[in-house]
Amino acid sequence: MSFDYSRLTATCAVESPDKAITLPPEAYGSDDLYAAEVDRIFKRGWIPLCRVEQVSTPGSYYSIDILGTPLVVTRDRHSEIRVLSRNCTHRWMEVCSGAGEANVLQCPYHLWSSAWTDTWPVHRK
Repeated sequence: MSFDYSRLTATCAVESPDKAITLPPEAYGSDDLYAAEVDRIFKRGWIPLCRVEQVSTPGSYYSIDILGTPLVVTRDRHSEIRVLSRNCTHRWMEVCSGAGEANVLQCPYHLWSSAWTDTWPVHRK
């Protein structure tokens, strides 16, 4: 079933906020509308992942999922901000969650580690 955009347009195209009404109920669960929003809004440019203050010190990290992609924002030992996959590329094991501080990201399955200046994954013996 395709989304009826004419109802959405009629709901949103009002002269002032005091005349606005809620979206039609089907807008909240429509896969078609979600796909259109992803293409028209989120894939058009950069997406903010977190505030700089959330990764303020070397070794700090902040994890987030954006459009189904698990990411981690880190500040390396040289104070550079980096964004990496949060999962091991081999077994898709999560290497971190939430936010905090750590010197190394490590896959709990392989015990592969990634220092903050390296690219993930790096096999360390």
